[in-house]
Amino acid sequence: MPSIRLGSTLRLSLPFGKTLALALVIVALLWGLAETVARTPGVRLHYPFTSVDSPNPYFDKEISALDYQALALGQPVDCIVLGSSMVLNGFNPASFAAVYRQQTQTDLNCDNVGVPGMVAREAADIAQLLVDRYHPRLLILGTSARDFSDSVAGLQSATGDVMQTPWVRYRLGLDFSLEGWLIDHSDAFHYMIGMRHWTQVWAQPPQAQAPKLPINLSLPPDRQTEAGTYDALAHYQVSQPDLAGLEQFLALPRQGVQVLVVEMPVHPTYLYFFGRGEQDQDLFRTTIGNAAKAHAVLFLPADPNLNLPNSDWDDRNHLSVQGGQVFSAWLAQQVAAAAGAGALRLTQR
Repeated sequence: MPSIRLGSTLRLSLPFGKTLALALVIVALLWGLAETVARTPGVRLHYPFTSVDSPNPYFDKEISALDYQALALGQPVDCIVLGSSMVLNGFNPASFAAVYRQQTQTDLNCDNVGVPGMVAREAADIAQLLVDRYHPRLLILGTSARDFSDSVAGLQSATGDVMQTPWVRYRLGLDFSLEGWLIDHSDAFHYMIGMRHWTQVWAQPPQAQAPKLPINLSLPPDRQTEAGTYDALAHYQVSQPDLAGLEQFLALPRQGVQVLVVEMPVHPTYLYFFGRGEQDQDLFRTTIGNAAKAHAVLFLPADPNLNLPNSDWDDRNHLSVQGGQVFSAWLAQQVAAAAGAGALRLTQR
């Protein structure tokens, strides 16, 4: 009950201040306890439900997997392959690791960080984030001509823009937000978001989706049903913002990480989307090759002799599971050859 003293002054003594202070102390103690529990090896090992709350679910799960490997299992992240959905579909870590082991008698395990919708200017920023957080020995950028088109960069990704993730923007110094800071500093907050996603999305049965229209890879693209890709690539030019992003990626060796650029293969009929066909493809290869050479970075153009029949493709620029295994085996051979020639230093740490 409030007490009132009569006299020259009127003074009220209320309990609210003490109650608020006590509540804050209790919250701080509970949060400290939650943080301690979240950082224990047992919790990290058996409950990998972390999240950075990205609008892109692929990126969210890939970061969770990298954190699980680095923090829970204590295994270093030796190699990362970064790129768009072409990398997500086309790079098979198991096939790469097996062939690299066969070629060199050593291990090089590469994690797949393929983010649908990503272009070169975004890949450079994400590459910086990955280097700062995981310190891989080798970072491979899987790219193609579509990653260097302003028209493609202007398209809104249906899977969510990874660059709008508060944690990403906080890590890159683009924006400060309380959510970004908490995700970066609090394991308990990581788990809280991860469990929320798991209960709301991941634990739910998959939603029925309309099947994709079949694509006849024996024929050129249809100008009506595939008009979007035609519109994006018909007047192809190498985008200066994306080229600047590539330059940023190629400068990463100054920070002690080795980098490599590889062209992701496309089906031969994909060239019909370009107004000048093979000439536009050559423009991309020459521009990226010259930039890589200027930084003494290895660039691997797509191998036209790689055996990828129509059955190895999901569509004109995405490999199937089988196609991804073939490409990943080829990439492992190229990386092993570069290591053998001294172009890459991949001795185990």
